[in-house]
Amino acid sequence: MTTQIIPKPPKIPEPIVYDPRRELDGYPDTPEDKNFVLKIKNTRPKIFSESKYVGKIKNPLTAIEKIWYAHLDAGDPVIKGSIIYLRPDLLLIQDATGKLLLLQAELLFKLLGRDQSDILTVLYYDHNIKVDYGIEQAIIQDKEGIKFLGTSSSKRGIVFSLPGNGICHRVSDEYFDMPGGVLFGSDSHTPTAGGMGMFAIGKGGWSIAKSLAAGLPMAVDRNPIIGVHLKGSLPEGTEPKQIVQLLNRDIIRLFGNEGNGSYIEFFGEGVKSVSVVGRSSITNSLVDGGMGTGLFPPDEEVVKYLESRNRSDLAKWTEKNLKDLNPDPEVIKDPGKYYDKVLEYDLSKEIHPALALPGNPKNVFYLDEIPKVINFINEEIFSRYKDFLKDGKVDKEKVKDFVGVCRGTPVLRATPQETLINFVVQEIDIKKSYEKRKLSLDISSGSIGSCTHSGKDDIEAAVWANLQLAKNKAKRKTPISVTYGSRDGWLSVQSNTTIKELIEKGHLILLDSACGPCIGMGFAPEEDTASVRSFNRNFMGRAGTKSKIDQVYLASPAVVVYLASCGRFDSYDPDSRSFITKDESGKEVKIKLSNPTSEAKLTPVISNDFNNPDGKRPAFILPAPKDKSKEIEVLYDGKTISALPDDMYDIPPDKFENIPVLIVLGDNVTTDDLSAAGINYIPKRGNLLELELGFFESKASQENRDPQYYYNLGKEYKKNNNGSVMVGGKLFGSGSSREAAAFIPRHLRARVCIAESFAPIHRENAIEQGLFYMTYKNPADRAKLDREDLISIYGLDKLDADKRDVEVKIRKNVSANRRIGVSANEEFSIICEHVLDTPYKIEVFRAGSEPNLFKKVLIDQFKGNVTEFMKWFSEKNRL
Repeated sequence: MTTQIIPKPPKIPEPIVYDPRRELDGYPDTPEDKNFVLKIKNTRPKIFSESKYVGKIKNPLTAIEKIWYAHLDAGDPVIKGSIIYLRPDLLLIQDATGKLLLLQAELLFKLLGRDQSDILTVLYYDHNIKVDYGIEQAIIQDKEGIKFLGTSSSKRGIVFSLPGNGICHRVSDEYFDMPGGVLFGSDSHTPTAGGMGMFAIGKGGWSIAKSLAAGLPMAVDRNPIIGVHLKGSLPEGTEPKQIVQLLNRDIIRLFGNEGNGSYIEFFGEGVKSVSVVGRSSITNSLVDGGMGTGLFPPDEEVVKYLESRNRSDLAKWTEKNLKDLNPDPEVIKDPGKYYDKVLEYDLSKEIHPALALPGNPKNVFYLDEIPKVINFINEEIFSRYKDFLKDGKVDKEKVKDFVGVCRGTPVLRATPQETLINFVVQEIDIKKSYEKRKLSLDISSGSIGSCTHSGKDDIEAAVWANLQLAKNKAKRKTPISVTYGSRDGWLSVQSNTTIKELIEKGHLILLDSACGPCIGMGFAPEEDTASVRSFNRNFMGRAGTKSKIDQVYLASPAVVVYLASCGRFDSYDPDSRSFITKDESGKEVKIKLSNPTSEAKLTPVISNDFNNPDGKRPAFILPAPKDKSKEIEVLYDGKTISALPDDMYDIPPDKFENIPVLIVLGDNVTTDDLSAAGINYIPKRGNLLELELGFFESKASQENRDPQYYYNLGKEYKKNNNGSVMVGGKLFGSGSSREAAAFIPRHLRARVCIAESFAPIHRENAIEQGLFYMTYKNPADRAKLDREDLISIYGLDKLDADKRDVEVKIRKNVSANRRIGVSANEEFSIICEHVLDTPYKIEVFRAGSEPNLFKKVLIDQFKGNVTEFMKWFSEKNRL
């Protein structure tokens, strides 16, 4: 498989925005509510000084706490570990998760007899575009999906951002995000809006559907607020990416479970050296290190940014309310007293070019350490990898002992050795099933973009790096693709002479404004070669390689350009802070890191009348007027978009008896594992029966099994055993917010999962869908479980939210390993703790799912009386 390279065009192509009303047969000419523009422009978040809590709260508050109190519907933010309920100002939906979301929302709208949502909501079509094909060709493959998303949006009061208009988080940043607001989105990188000062969190589809269709508040875990003090300023030539890389490396390592799902609030003089776009890049990627969200309290830079986006009314409102939108002075004076935890970075001393090594964004090392690590893995680890295996599994203690005494262990300048040990364990696990595995010092390609690094500053950094290479006549080794995050950004690129020249010379390949390479939708790297990318995730197989095993490194935009152009990881000299390469004559040249000047600057282009920005094509379709919405038919074909299967939600039994363990996994099991991503599955996100074929496909491929091995095994266990058990380690379900990662195991009846910890969004999705998740009381018990062991759990009809211990009986299978000192068929028990920590969550489980419970209560208990139903829900200890 070769790198998917788009032939370089002779000039920058026109940005295409696809309007289905004009170009898609069978798409209705839906009416638009022109007055809706006023709702967009006039929506303002609630602020603390206008809330009912003024005068009642005596303690100084953080910026996050002020937002919570201003939007609080129920709960107490003072009680750590509790659940609070917030009313959102804005909802975000994207096309990949949006199909299942809107299928559920349509049912709720009909069930409740409502026509349109009262909450400002925007749906973006950005995921299902394979950039190698171009937007028009890509859209043809999902025409039924577009009809469904578009007509549902028009009918239900949702703004539809059209294909080609850009990536959801970048467009939301340009047009809709508002300082001090609350944003919930059906995408895990919704925290991007934290760069502007919003409290923004990714949620599952059903959670969003409840707010969208029923106007219900959203449940939020009252997790720790960690104050991150940024001292100093970013050094010359460094980028915001390098700040979040340190956080992703450190938070869980330093704070353990308290870091999982935590909320990061930034403060200190170092914030001033980070632009608004840079701040959003940081908050975007925090979730990939296990955090819940991040927030930069707004300042004058945010005011200027809003003015530059022609949002002057919101800029004035923000400037007027800056005191309200920032933490109280006492908090900054004594942060240790008011934040739950405090972490400090001196940007001037600690920020250097860094990379996340393949497999996980937490595998962060400084750039000058990378060659040492690669050589260590290839020479010292892969040559004896079988020595670290015990009963077919990686023995982490053996790895730790070896790393501690081996003469070849690299001396790391600042990276904790624990990070190296975790990476070694990962690589041994890959090597044992993929013998060809060898890390490459050579680089095959580079890619800049994704929702993380496709803003103005990111493109300017990439252009500046290219200019430095051009001035030194450096020989280019590899292709570099660039994705601008929005149509407006693309238009600004068109007007820049420098970028035109770089594209025309083939130094940069400009891709459509879509998620693209980040999610495996084009520009896939070559098999068994290294690729550097400025994305947020590098989970194994995510980039689109056939083998599902790749070598994707994450870096900041300028570092991507320098590394890909130089062609090797050992091209960086930390002492001179320079990249070393050769010019076209073979002479060695040094290119010192530096900040972009006006030569690389882009002039913003704005087209925000929400109707017809350039006189040719619209960028958004506004929803229909309320009095016209009843006339709109929501279109779906029953195949591309299909209702959930009839057997989706069974009522759970009073006991699980002798159900087999389907799969045993390590740490950081991702939603990509549970529900495959990429070009083969993103178009199927509206049909669960098609989508579930990707159940643990990545794991099967890495084990050299048939890709559908775990899907078929899950079906077999569903039929013969009424279910199965998944076993994992830390942060099970990390990654995206996709609800399919809970839908698929629910439908296949892989309804029990035991792990050390769960990613917050996935845990919530699993509870809503009626899955039974537990954590080990003793983490050492994790080693006692193997595939095909039989699990029994009794007393499911007597679950208690306060006493959550559960006895799990295990019968070792005949073919089970005997490494723990038990014989085949021997029985023993371990104690776990279920995650259903409120009576309401237990009700959801006993009903089979929250959708089941809603139907049961509304129809059976209240005979369709929506008012009584809403009152019932408001009085419950809600999910």
